[in-house]
Amino acid sequence: MTRLRTFALLLVALAFALPASAQNAALSGTYTLNQQASDNVNTAIDAAVRPMNAILRPIARGRLRSTNQPYRRVVIASQGSQTSITTDSRAAILTPSNGNSVRWRREDGETLNVSTSWQGDRLVQTFRADDGTRVNAYQMNANGTMTMTVTITSGRLPRPLTYRLVYDKQ
Repeated sequence: MTRLRTFALLLVALAFALPASAQNAALSGTYTLNQQASDNVNTAIDAAVRPMNAILRPIARGRLRSTNQPYRRVVIASQGSQTSITTDSRAAILTPSNGNSVRWRREDGETLNVSTSWQGDRLVQTFRADDGTRVNAYQMNANGTMTMTVTITSGRLPRPLTYRLVYDKQ
């Protein structure tokens, strides 16, 4: 019985010690948004800004809606120690997989620091700006879909904005 327990613990430890390349291989692929299985982003935004005063609320709501349009298509790829994430028709964001950040310019001209790292079985992409942070956490589900959990924090928001988008693998 002791040998069996030791063997089981060894298997669990090996599973958690998978190199990033093995983890990336499991998540690599092309995904399309499953709107019906996903959260309503506008509802999540409304809930996040509801505690704000009536003057600031529409400004915050407009900014959040403009920068939180759900991606219709996501492509995740591994290139050695680099991770590439492409959303819709935008250029790929290529970052080291170890959490080191790179400077990236969004289509609206804002420059952000972007990093990507593995946290357990989740691929976590973090965008840092002067006024806040967006985290996209990608995770495979048992049914073969992928969930992207988005969390936005800012000193200007009364609480974090969080929503979940579900993607079908192509």
